[in-house]
Amino acid sequence: MLNHNYHSKVFKRCCILLVLITVIVGVIAGFVFKTGGDAEISSYGYYISASEPKFNWLLMISIWISCLPLAAILYAVYSHLENQEITINLLNAIYNDINNEKNNNNESSPLTNFLAMDKDNKTWRCPQCNTVNLLKDTACKNCGYVDRGI
Repeated sequence: MLNHNYHSKVFKRCCILLVLITVIVGVIAGFVFKTGGDAEISSYGYYISASEPKFNWLLMISIWISCLPLAAILYAVYSHLENQEITINLLNAIYNDINNEKNNNNESSPLTNFLAMDKDNKTWRCPQCNTVNLLKDTACKNCGYVDRGI
């Protein structure tokens, strides 16, 4: 039986943390590095007009955009690992179902019936003698096995 740890959640948390830190750093940098705070000084040394510094939108947006490639890579790794974990869970379910006590008693379950169906979904395969039967048949035509799962 395959064992796995939920590594995708680590990448998901890293991705979310990276985006949150980038948003916060971008906003703080926009306030710290304000633009447009120039003051004109006359020949006598007095301020004639002084404009108040404004929020630096360009710096904030450039910090956010610089974070996008790394966030996209982390999200891609997260998606890939999550799909692998889903596959491992399905394989574990099939493994447990095949080795289950019910299967040893020749009782069928919905999962084994689903796996025993042919690709055209018009027939089913008997788990005892491996004979192909039509879906309308509730019992195997060879050994008489009664399929209760379909």
